[in-house]
Amino acid sequence: MGSALPVACSSPPVQRGHWTWKERIQDEIKMGIRPKVYKGHPRSRKAVVLGLLERGGRVRTFHVSDAIGKTLQPILKGNIEKASRLVTDGHPAYRMIKNHLRHDVIDHEIEYVRGDVHTQGVENYWSLLKRGLYGVFHHVDEGYLGCYLNEFQYRFNRRKISDEERFASLMGRIQGRVLWYCQTPQPQNPYA
Repeated sequence: MGSALPVACSSPPVQRGHWTWKERIQDEIKMGIRPKVYKGHPRSRKAVVLGLLERGGRVRTFHVSDAIGKTLQPILKGNIEKASRLVTDGHPAYRMIKNHLRHDVIDHEIEYVRGDVHTQGVENYWSLLKRGLYGVFHHVDEGYLGCYLNEFQYRFNRRKISDEERFASLMGRIQGRVLWYCQTPQPQNPYA
């Protein structure tokens, strides 16, 4: 029996553990996935969604261009009654709203709940939305994001009614006659 000879390996050793985001960007640049000119953190390229949830009620979501006060202020003013109280996290874009209505802030670095001041309801909605997008749809193009937000809004706002009531509500919204649509001409369908 001879001794085992060492085997030459041309590939680099396998990296163990988690990559940092800088290493991941460098790797994506080498593979040609990402352009060489790139500014910011990878999360800075994510689409921005604003969500408003009434306590124990309905949710409204909006796809917005950015998360700055100048963009969010008209949406908040147009969708929140003046007599209401707004509870947000500590994001600086919400600071300007205190001039227009009562505003409580929860700083998640310090606390998550202070009496009845919390953002747990909307955090629940975000978890359902993200689980649906990551687990079912996998990749959502920014151009279609509004459609997905509308679907999840509809589901969340009707979560407490039965399937029969939901179906009756959907059928009640139909105006006129429901026509069967087929792209190829059919003798039984003159509308094709």
